[in-house]
This record gives sequence, structure tokens and C-alpha cells, in this order.
Amino acid sequence: SRFDIEREPVLGDHRIGGAAVVPGPVYVEMALASASEVLGPGPHEIVDIRIREAMVIEGGRERTVQTVVTEEGAGRGAFRVYSLGRGANPTDWRTHVEGRIRPASEGPPAGVTLGDARSRCNSPVDVEALRKTLGDRGIEIAAMDAFEEGWRGGGEVLARLRLPEEEGKGESRYHFDPTVMDAAMLAFAAVLSEADGRPADGGYFLVGAERVRILSRPGRNLWSHASLLPSEADRPGRHVGNLRLYDDGGVLVASLEGLLFQRAEPGTLVRGDGRLPADWFYRVEWESIPRDPGLEGSGRPARPPAEVALERLPGKAKALHAEFRLEEYAEMGKDLDLACAAYAEKAIRQLGWDLSPGASRTADDIAAGLGVVPRHRRLFGKLLDVLREERLVERRGENWVGTGGMPCPDPDGIIEALLARHPRLKPQVELTAKCGRRLAGVLRGEEDPLHLLFEGGSFEATEALYRYSPSARAFNALVREAVSELVPKSLPGGTIRVLEIGAGTGGTSSAVLPVLPRGRTDYFFTDISNAFLVRAREKFADFPFLRYQLLDIERDPQAQGFTPGGFHLVIAANVLHATADMRETLRHARSLLAPGGILLLLEGTRTERWADLTFGLTEGWWRFADLDLRPAGPALSAEAWRCVLGETGFRAAIVPDEGEGARGGQPLAVIVADVPTKEVRPTDLPAAVEKRRRWIVLADRGGTGEGIAGVLRRGGDSCVLVDPGTAYRRSGDRFEVDPRRPGDIARMIGEAGDGSPYEILFLWGLDAGKDTGEPGRGDGAETACSMAVSAFRGLLRSGTPGKLWIVTRGAQPAGSGKRPPDRGQAPLWGIGRGIAVEHPDLWGGLVDLDPEAGTEEQAAMAIECVTRGDGEDQVAIREGKRLVARLAR
Repeated sequence: SRFDIEREPVLGDHRIGGAAVVPGPVYVEMALASASEVLGPGPHEIVDIRIREAMVIEGGRERTVQTVVTEEGAGRGAFRVYSLGRGANPTDWRTHVEGRIRPASEGPPAGVTLGDARSRCNSPVDVEALRKTLGDRGIEIAAMDAFEEGWRGGGEVLARLRLPEEEGKGESRYHFDPTVMDAAMLAFAAVLSEADGRPADGGYFLVGAERVRILSRPGRNLWSHASLLPSEADRPGRHVGNLRLYDDGGVLVASLEGLLFQRAEPGTLVRGDGRLPADWFYRVEWESIPRDPGLEGSGRPARPPAEVALERLPGKAKALHAEFRLEEYAEMGKDLDLACAAYAEKAIRQLGWDLSPGASRTADDIAAGLGVVPRHRRLFGKLLDVLREERLVERRGENWVGTGGMPCPDPDGIIEALLARHPRLKPQVELTAKCGRRLAGVLRGEEDPLHLLFEGGSFEATEALYRYSPSARAFNALVREAVSELVPKSLPGGTIRVLEIGAGTGGTSSAVLPVLPRGRTDYFFTDISNAFLVRAREKFADFPFLRYQLLDIERDPQAQGFTPGGFHLVIAANVLHATADMRETLRHARSLLAPGGILLLLEGTRTERWADLTFGLTEGWWRFADLDLRPAGPALSAEAWRCVLGETGFRAAIVPDEGEGARGGQPLAVIVADVPTKEVRPTDLPAAVEKRRRWIVLADRGGTGEGIAGVLRRGGDSCVLVDPGTAYRRSGDRFEVDPRRPGDIARMIGEAGDGSPYEILFLWGLDAGKDTGEPGRGDGAETACSMAVSAFRGLLRSGTPGKLWIVTRGAQPAGSGKRPPDRGQAPLWGIGRGIAVEHPDLWGGLVDLDPEAGTEEQAAMAIECVTRGDGEDQVAIREGKRLVARLAR
């Protein structure tokens, strides 16, 4: 389509610095319209929206705009919006917005009602002052005329909108009139006007959104409720919020979740020349690093680093306790405990037990009689303990009996009072109430607890607890303080290698990353779920030293591709308690650390009722099997932590709580432990006792693959060679496969081994550009890429755990030489990077050999790069030096 103001006056209704800027709601409408055309009539919702560059419609100059939707099946797709200026070079298309489309969830999303918003927002907004403030910043929005009245609350604004007659008709050509949504967004202008505690000099740009749902077309009269989530202290000028639109009857008509706003200073919102600031772009630089660096730094302190860190941490913990007013948790604790007991009592009565005195029965007999499903029997036992503490039941040996005691008060009444007295702690209170009200259905197996905790697949409720609550912010800040103390005192000099276990939504990562030295840090963001890794790549794009890899800490990390002793610092926040065997988990964590390396944990030292009533609804909460350490819940006491860390080879010290109950429902501890330095690293052991690797070499014609196989076999490793051909053949440990058939490659992998992990070296691309006259060889870049894809598909199809390494020669402009990159092999790096994003669990890395080196040297260098296990997955060798890819401005 063509965008110009004469054809679409709405495009001129949103101006910044005098320039017409296409507002965010227009992109939403474009995505919905394109989805209906490409994916079907819907309804659809838009998720993971990212606005990459503002689209400016300059006076008299139309722009050609394209919305590209890529189908992904099952009514899902991805979209991008591009534009090209009039008279511009046909190759100068700009990407403005990208996101994903999926079928809309059934029913309206849960959340704040119009009545809730009205009760909380009662301080009038000066609409004329707001209009003047926007005007002074060069922001002119025609929809401001629809902003009739507004009221503020704590971090939220409720606005009453009255739209002109022609804009309230819900014209059929729109799913949701962009002008109407632009008017609704003005509620955020009121919230953000002083969001950072001072007026923003420029203004805020909408740069993204997690989810947009349109439930019905709007009428003329609307209510717009904008609410901000607590901001991150380390990301000033960035705010996240939710927007909900209601009709006059209080019916929700649209919901916009996870709206991301970025503050911009005067003159930078729009650049009239169309240029982007130079520091928006990164370039790849090749940095030389030692070929065989030791992991241990020099001059380590004589005292254990745990002791060094603890010198200042107690004082910092006390200051953070005061800063975030954590005493409020203690004030709330007893009432929240009572609400949990009341919900437990109510659920058990709903299941059919009136708790009156009678015959005593075992917990299993009672659960079976009430229809409690087997997977929730441990949870049921915990609920009986809660009722025993409230004297509603009594335990007699292994049996239980009701006492007929006085019932608990109405839980919803307690919750309502808590929300009124402690609005800062709303996420914890509301999640407790939400799960408590559905407890009976969960116990029967009729309710999915994951839907309660992650409604609609959203992490909003749990992220509010783990990242934005006062407790989370305080303890993440304490972890940050611990890291800032440890790095200069215990890890001096050289590159610092950090691994975070179970990084999840990135709450702790966000706190720690800013205090790590950018130029000498490698940070491995790991989780058991690939979904978290994909989300983190987007979230932490500003930190180029991050790497993303799957890790299940309950399994041997070495079997998952991690080198023993490969890290200086391992971090785990609220993660390890979710494992079945804490001793085994800690042994695995210890195996990742070099001698003198440090383990930094944030863990609970007592399980609270509200946690059992929320996260305890999931089976994972009750996986613990080491009952000698934790007989009643997943949390370990401080003393148990000291004991088990000592058993597993750590020296440990714990930063204690500020006293029992000081934080009410937040008995957390920062645990700092280190590995003694006087021990032999696995990498120092003789080769004869090292664990042997298994290799598959997809060999080139030039002899590099043969050389690699020879070196590996002389070292005692198992290695098979695979040549491309026209049919499947095998002769001992040498195979021939059709490279166009992933099935051949999968079959070869199956026959070559016993299902153990493999390192697979792809060297077929080294022959790209050679005219060999043989099938499957010498057909240039296209053939090399298709063979690489086929090799990966074969690995994927085989189901065998393995890592694919793509080896090229002279494909990258690395080093000081003037030799241009080999165009036949360079595209393989694009293939590799794509695999790294889509399947990090099967990815090894990219190695670019020196085209000036001899075959034997190339073979040796390739093996060194693959076996280093330091996480570098983009390496080039030039003049005997090892170069690694780094992003730089």
C-alpha cells in the first residue's frame, strides 16, 4: 500500500517535532488486517511486537509500505512491516515493526476490572496541563481532543474518552480504529509524564508490546486504564505497562499487555534526515585471545572469597531491607497465613469433608475418599499440616481426624483487607487468592495449575513476583552487590566466565549484568527450556557478551556439552530447590567451577504457606526426594545448606536473614560458596583417564578431515569418516552417504554408535567452488549450504545427542590479511547462526581455518577449537592466533 497524508489523514494526526510519525496502533491494525487475509478470518491476537524504527511520513512524500506475513501453521504466523521512500533506491527498504500472530485466546483475559480501576484512581488529572506538557515537548496528537477526564492512582491512570461521531462508529474496514487506540494510549502520557520522579525532557516512545487482544469494536464512549509495572533500577528511562479499554458498561473491549516505553531526549525522537544514530549499530570485530589460557587468575586472595564477600554484605542487606521497606512482609505475614489456611479449609470442605470429629484415617485414605488425584497427595498432606496448625484437624500417629474447631474467617475478606493495607505487595496477595479459590479443582485434577500461574502462557504474574516485587528487587540488588564485591576481589584479570543456572525470565540476570566488565566477561544464560533462551536473546540484545545454552542441572553438565572446570562464577537464584536430589545437583554445579571458583545462590530457608498454595500446586514443587535434608518442603534450612555444601566439596558461608520473621514471607538467604584451589582440575588429568569423545567427520577432499581423524584416533577417541556420494555404503568406520538425503545421515549416525553424544564436524563445505566433477561436490555455495542443512536435519532426525560444528576455510574477514572472504563458504556462517538460534542444544560452533596454513596445522587447530569447551562458537584462526567474534559499536 501507499502511505501519504492526503489519502490517509490519520497519518498526520500524530506529530513529533512537526514530523508526522505513524503511531503504534496503525501497525496493530495492519497486522490484524494482514492476518485475516493470509491466515484466515480469526480472531487473532498479536504478540512479541517490536518497533525497530519509527516510520516518518514527510510532507508531500508518500511511502510504499509492505506487510509481510509468514505462515507457521495452525493459524500462526510472523509479520514484518517494511517501507520505501518515494524516489529511494529500490534496495533501501526499512524494517519498522515485527511480531507474531496467533489465534486469539478464548474468553476475556483476567485482570483489573473497571470498578477496580475507579476505586484506585481518584486524584484528578489536569488535562490542559498535560496537553501543554506534550506541546512543549513537540508532541501533537489529534486524539488528545477525545481525552475528556482522567484520574490518577499509584502508577496508574483511568481516562474517560469521548470520541467524535465519525470515530465511534467502528468502521468495518478497521478491526479497531487506530485513532481510537491512539486516544486510549494517551492515558500512558499522563502516567509517564513524571514516571522517573521528574518530568521527562523529551518524551516516551512505544517500542514494543508483549500481547494485543481486540475483543470487540469500540463505541464512542470508552474508558482507558493504563498501569505501569515496577521499573527496573538498572534500566532507567524504560517502563513496562498494561492498557485495558472498557465500554461504558465495564465490558473489556481491548487488552494491551507488556507495552514497552523508552524515554527519548529532545531532538532525538525523529531525525529529519532519516539517518539513524551511529551507536545503534554493531559491527563484528575479531579479538585475539590466548590459545591455551588457564582459567585461574593470578594473585588470588589468601582468604576464601566467601569470607571476603561477607564482610560488607550484611551491612548492605540491612540497608536494602530498609530501602525497600521489607518489614511490610512481616506485617502482612500472619494475615496471609490465615488466608491460606482459610482457602485450604474451604477447599477440603468443598471436596466433601466437613472436618467434624469422627473415625481417624490415614492421609491417603482421606485423599482417596475425597477424590484427590495421586499427583497432588503430597500437597494434600501439606494442607492437613496447615489445618493441624489451625487446630481444625488432629494427627494421631499416622492417622488424621477432624476436631470440629471454629472455622477460619472468609479468605476473600482477608485478601481484600490485605490489598487495601499493602498495595505494594499486590502480586503476591493476588496470586495467592487466585490459586486458593481454585484449590479444590486442582486437587481433583480438574484445574491445570500452570494455567493459574501462567494464564494464557503469560509470565506477567510470576515475573511480577520474581522481578518487580519489593522483595525480588531487594534480593536481586543484594546478589548484584555480592557480584560487584566478588569480581574485583576474587576474580582479578583476564576474561571472567560466568554461568547462570535456570535463568528463566532474566530477573537476576538483569540485576547482575550491568556490574560485570563488558570487555572481559563471557556470560552463559542457561535454562532447561528453550523458550526462555529465545526470549532472553531479544531481551538482552544490549549485552553482546551473553551466550545462550540449554542446561538441565540434574544431569551431568559434561554430557550436555559443558567442559568441567570451565567457569569462575556460577549463579542460581531460586532454582536449586526445585531439583530432586540436592547433593547430586550441587555436585553437578561444582563440576562446572574451576578451582577457586565461586557458587552464588539465592534460596529460601523456610517454605511459606502462600508458596505451597501457589507454586506448590505444580508437581515440580514436590519433586524433592532427599527427605533427610528437607522432610516437609523443598526449602533447606540455613544449617542444612551449610552441611550439604560441605558434603559436596564446597566451602560455604551464608548471609543470614535479619532475624526470624523479619521479612514475613521472605526468609531468603544469599549463599556464597567456593571450590578449594588445591585440587586437580579434570583438564589437568592425564589423557589416559579423560573421558573419550566420539566423533563423526564429514570429510573434505583436500585431506583436512583425514588429518583430523588421524589425530583423534591417535589420542584414543572413536572417529568415523563420512564422504558424500550417490548411495549409502559402509566399510568399517568409513561411510558414504547421499548428502541430499537426511535419512542417510540419520541412518549413518545410528549405525556408527550406541546413542552416546557425538561431535559432528562438517567439512564438506571446504570443497565449495572446486570443480571435482563428482556428485554432491563442487557445486559452490548453494551446494555447500544444502549439504549443511541436510547434515543438521539428519542429526535432528537421528534423535542422538550431538553437537554440529561447521568448519570453513577463509570464509571470514578475520585477521590483518587483505585476502577477501571465500564467497563459496561464507554463507555457511549464516546457516550456522540460524541453527544456533533454533536448536542451541544441537549446536557446537563455527570454525574458520587459516587458508594460508598447511593441512596438518589446520587439522590440529580445528581440533583445538572444538575441544576447548570454552563456549566460543565463532572462531577464526589466522597466523597461528585464535580469534573470536565480538560485537562492537
